[in-house]
Order: sequence, then C-alpha cells, then structure tokens
Amino acid sequence: MRASRYIIPKMGINLGGLEVVHVLELLSKKPMKFDRLAVTAIYHDPCFLGRRSIGVYEPPRMLLKKIPGLELREAAFNRDHAFCCGGLLQPIDEYWAKKVAEMLAERLGSKYVDLVVTACPRCLDSLRNTGVKALDIVEILNEQYLPGV
Repeated sequence: MRASRYIIPKMGINLGGLEVVHVLELLSKKPMKFDRLAVTAIYHDPCFLGRRSIGVYEPPRMLLKKIPGLELREAAFNRDHAFCCGGLLQPIDEYWAKKVAEMLAERLGSKYVDLVVTACPRCLDSLRNTGVKALDIVEILNEQYLPGV
C-alpha cells in the first residue's frame, strides 16, 4: 500500500489516476448489513496496516461497528501506539516471538473479551499461538454478512 500510494509516483510511474485503497477502506464505504453477533471484541491495529503504512485505523472499526450485537472495545495502546505482535521475530527466534505475542495478548486485555480481531495474518498467527481466540476481520465480515439485504 505504501509503495502504491507514495513510492511508485515518486519513482516517476504514473498510476493513471487510479486510486489505491485497502479492501477495508473500500468495504467501509459500502452499505452492508450483517447478522447479529453477541460478542465482546477488541481490535488490534497491525503495524503494516497502520503506523508502518498509510494509517488505516478507522475502516476496520467502522465495519465492526456495523455488526449488531458486537461490542467493540478499544485497547489502551492502539492506532499509532499499538504494540507489536512479534510475528516478524518468528523466523529469527521463536521464544522471543512468543514472549512478545504474550505481552501483546496481556496488554490487549484478551482475557476480558470474547475475541481479538485483527487484519494481519502475522498478528492472527501470533495471537492464536498464545491461546487467544483471535479472528481476522474478513472472517467475521464473511460469516456475518447478509447478502441482498
């Protein structure tokens, strides 16, 4: 995303007026209806979607808030201040990768919610490896989406 929006035009490559957006940005602007889901969730801001990229913070929250019954809680450290999941450490040192993920799970307050939602496969894997019930936002949207409504 960062490359598409910022670096490629600086390299002199013309995108021909194309607007590059993340799928969550696109979906958040669409009128969508979802089935009820009675859960308490917390959203974890992945670094590659947020602070290390283009700052996509609100679209995932907007989508989750469209799901009736889903109570969305905010982490104490979120958006630009979200903690690392340890995913990039995995190939280097599994022990420290898991420790970082455990610290993230604790700081998210994962014990006090039904599930943790994220938009990054690394974060999802890291959280699940600590025993946290975590889902990718696309999984929830797909399961709860009411087509044709």
